[in-house]
Parts: sequence; C-alpha cells; structure tokens
Amino acid sequence: MGRLWHVCMLLLLLTLVSVLGFTWLAQLPFGDAAIVNTPLIRDWLVVAVLIVTAFGRGFVLRAMAGVVLSLLLMACFFQAAHLFYAGDYVLPISLANAAQLDLLLTAPRVAAAIAALVFLLMIDWFVIGRGAMINARFRWGLALVLLISGVGLQVIVIKKSLRVSPAEIDLTAPDRQVLGSPLAELIDVAKRVFREHKKGQALTETELETAARFGMSIDQNAQFPLIKPNIYTSPPPLGIDGESGSFKKYNVIVFLSEGLSSRVMQPYSQAYPGLTPNVDDFSRTAMTVDNYFNHTFSTYRGLHGQTCSFYGYFGGGSVIDSASYSCIPDILRRDGYVSAFFYSQYNERTQIDEVMQRAGFGSIYDGKQLGDDYLSSETANIEIGLSDQQFMKAFIGHLKSTETTQKQEENNPFYYSLYNIETHALRHPAEDAKRYQGADSYVLDTIHNYDDTFGQFWRYFQSSPYFDNTIVIFTADHSRFYDRDYRVLVERQSEYRPIFVDRMPLLIYHPSGKLAKSFDANYASSIDMAPTLLHLLGVPNRPNAMLGQSLFEQNRRNSCSITYGNDFLVCIGENTFSKQVKYFVNSVSDSDANQMYKIINAIQTLELDGRVWDPRRDDQRDIK
Repeated sequence: MGRLWHVCMLLLLLTLVSVLGFTWLAQLPFGDAAIVNTPLIRDWLVVAVLIVTAFGRGFVLRAMAGVVLSLLLMACFFQAAHLFYAGDYVLPISLANAAQLDLLLTAPRVAAAIAALVFLLMIDWFVIGRGAMINARFRWGLALVLLISGVGLQVIVIKKSLRVSPAEIDLTAPDRQVLGSPLAELIDVAKRVFREHKKGQALTETELETAARFGMSIDQNAQFPLIKPNIYTSPPPLGIDGESGSFKKYNVIVFLSEGLSSRVMQPYSQAYPGLTPNVDDFSRTAMTVDNYFNHTFSTYRGLHGQTCSFYGYFGGGSVIDSASYSCIPDILRRDGYVSAFFYSQYNERTQIDEVMQRAGFGSIYDGKQLGDDYLSSETANIEIGLSDQQFMKAFIGHLKSTETTQKQEENNPFYYSLYNIETHALRHPAEDAKRYQGADSYVLDTIHNYDDTFGQFWRYFQSSPYFDNTIVIFTADHSRFYDRDYRVLVERQSEYRPIFVDRMPLLIYHPSGKLAKSFDANYASSIDMAPTLLHLLGVPNRPNAMLGQSLFEQNRRNSCSITYGNDFLVCIGENTFSKQVKYFVNSVSDSDANQMYKIINAIQTLELDGRVWDPRRDDQRDIK
C-alpha cells in the first residue's frame, strides 16, 4: 500500500510539473496559438512508472526498466542534438541519408555523442546494479530529480523547436506551433521512412486535369503512362529549329552545386557584399534567372531529379533496378553527344555513382579517379574525397586534356555535369579554402571558397577553345538546408522561412550572346531544368517521360511551383513568396497542392513498378 501511495503521489507531482511547464511554455512568443500535445504527458507518465520500477527490488524488472528508460532518454537526446544543429526534430530525409552521416562528423560532435552514450551506460549500471541498495527515502528523491530533469529537457527541446503544424498552415504566421513529443515524432518519422510504399487508387479526372495544368501528361490506360511525344511545344528561344536540321551541337557544362540558395549570393543579393564576386562576374555574360526554386531534396533526388525532370521516390541513394528514365544524357546521346558526371567524393563514401548511372551518364568520375589522373602529387584535403579547390583544379585539368578535339567544330560534343561537396550543410571548409573576410562564419567561408573555385574555372574557360562552343549553367542540386549556423545569417530577411525550399541560383551562359540579361522564372522549379536546356539547344522533339516544362515555353501552365520531399509538399504561389507559401502534410483539403501530393505518389508507384520509361525505345534510337 505504501508503494502504491508513493506512485500516486509521484504521478500527481508529475502532472503538476507538466502543467507548470506548459503554463510557462505558453508565455513564450508562441502566444495563444501554442498547442499542448498529449503525447508529451504520456511519454513522461511512462517514464515515471519506469523510474519507480527501476528502483525496485526485482533484478529482472530493474534491468528491463533501466534499458527502456535509457532508450527513451537516448531518443530525447538524439532529438535535442538534431534540433540544436538542424533547427528541427529528426526529419525523414535525415534517416534516409543516414549512410552519409560521416559528412557531418567533427571532433566536438563525436565527443558529445560519446559523452551522451557514457552517461546512458552509467544510468543503466546505476539503476540495474545499485538501484535496490539505495535507501527508500532517497529513491523517491532521486526519481523525482530524474523526472523533473527529463521534463525540463523536453520542454527546452520543444521551446527551441521550429516545427509547424502538420496540416495546411500559412508560414507567414510564425506564432503557429505544435509542441510535439520528441519520442513520438521520432517513431513517426522512422515509420514513414521505412514503411513500404502504398499504391494509391487511380487518379480522378479532376486530378488528371490538375496534373495537366502543371504540365504533366499522364495516360493511365497506357503501359507507360508518363511518355509524351514532345519535349517542348514553343519554338526554341534562339530560333534554332531542330526539326529543320539547323540544330547546333553546343557542348554543355552544368554546375549542380551543393546546397546553395540565391538569397546570400551576388548578383541576387547584397546581404554579404563580396561573398560571390566570381559568380557575379559570370552574370555579366550570362542570363540571370530569378524566382526559381528547388523541386525536391536532398542531393540524390536533386541530382537525379534535375537531370531526368522527375520526382524520385528514394532520397537516400537507393536505386530501383527495374526503373528506366528519359534523361538529358540519353536524349543527347541520340545526337552524338558523350556524357560524363564529375563529383569530388570517393565512390565508396557515397551512392552517387549508382544514382547517376541510372540517369544515363556514359562516364562517371569520382574524387579518387580525378585525383589519380590530374592531382598525382597531392593528397586529398578532406576525409571523404577532394576539397572544392582540388576538385576544380582536377576538372580544369580534364578540360585541358581534351582541348585539342574541341578545336574541331562540332566534333564529339559533350554534356558534363559536376557536383562539389564543401558547401554541404554543417561542413566546415578544408585547410586550403579561401576564407570570407566580411563576416566570421564557416558557412560563408564555404560559399566564398566555392565561388573562388568557380572563378578559376571561368577565367580558364574564357581563354579556352570552349568559350565559343559551350553552354555553361550554374545552379544547385537543391536550396540550402535550414541548419542553425545558416539560419542566423538569413533569418532576419523578410521572405525567409525555415523550410527546405528556397530560391536557387540559375545562370546560363550561351556562346551566341543572344540570351536576355535577366529572366523571371515566375516561380518555376528545378523540375524544369532538363526540358529548359533541351529547348535552349533546340534538340529535335522526341518522346520522353519528363515531368517538367521548359522555362521558355510561351504558355507555361503551372500556377505554383511544387516542391516534394518525404511526406510533405510545398506550393510556392504566384506573385508573392511570403504570402503564398503553404506547408502540407497529408492534408485533406481540396487544394492544388494536395491533389499534387496524390499525383506524385501515383508517379512514384509507376517508378517502383518500372513503368516510367520503356527501355526498348532506347534500343531503337538512331544515333546521328
């Protein structure tokens, strides 16, 4: 009876502490819109029972309670660490990219993780081995201390959370918050990441009309419903008509830079003067595209999705063996192009090789091969491959090695795409990096250093044989992730929102010099990059399964840009970014975005079934 009395008193005290904690929490800037989430109270009721059990006399019960209690604390610590660095609870994309965790490891972070693990092991030893030996009057005091500490930790985690409601919410109302349970959210995210993809029902006529309005052609009665006859419908923007045989085979180099948002870069912004002087210099010769957003995240989806104009299912480097796509390298191969993808990491540290092979690249060069071929006297400056400085030096070396063939007009035109690594979120610059002098920030250092490497390329390029026969595109795989160290640089900007969607740089150099100096993409996204390039080249129209539309189409049909990630979708509307951004998570309203959520789910079902593109069409192509 006495033990039961103590348990009841402890639960009562827990309730009082929770109420007081939430009352204090409600006084924070969240205001009256703060939502008390019952899973939080439930979590700590479970913890209270575990604490009482852990200090009992039975060894087996003590052991079970101690282990479960440690796991609960570990989940909370894990969420707190992710929140501290990334500004949010663990996201589906975080778990999907767990294999790339080594990108973010630094000595302080590893030390913190080891300290947390040691602390949890000490709790297990203390509870299991010594719990029964503690005098009863002290057990309850210690249990109470642990309980209040746990509630306090969870309150602090929630206080600093940037979560928004998992429903349709206007992100311009920052006082709208959901106080979620760290444990419940972690379990929910894990379930969403590792669950089997559920095949949805057939799309309705209304949903098919919505897809068509966003430029997507879907014939549900066909074996390959996404195949359409044309890449573009308007005449090529520079008057080059591929159908009449006047298609000039320019080389193409595309910089798919790691995680860049245009809001900190010149020529788009002067928030940090002198941060990207070389991209700014490039813009004087290139067309600068504004109001252009990422269509997906993170890297694997971004690289593959832009090359193939697609919303890929897997975001963590997995590939679907049965899936075929119609991508830029495949389409250009029919006109005699060779293709190659260059990236700075070692292939054993990433799955980029596998992902970009599925995008049709004929050759793939990783950091090791580039280092062996062009940096024979140097060792890698970062643990996972080449630094950005080394990577650009090696790429320029490759271009120099093929200069002779470029002096022969239209001989072996190429399509090259390259991807760096140092501008990745939470990565610090390598020792050979060029630092930014305008502010003390490793984030700005990595961007400034990458700009310096691009400047090396651009200066070489202007005096090379490529200048008169090569299109250069500078863009990114996706926008910058909203980690803590980046947010402090941009959070005061009026249109910034802490979501994985933002304006991206897109600058296009064309040797003819006939492109406009600036171009408003009108809230287009990177799903449109592939058809835009093919339209600009004027390649002959042919069947394809691309989902985007060229920016140069005279009658673009979408009314907002759709960005898709793991189980959420953002619609960036016309006219004003700050007023039209919506955030959706399995919402049920009859909006364009929620219809698009179902449409993209149906498209990914086709991908998993191997019904995006018919590979037999590749075998029948005519090579020119």
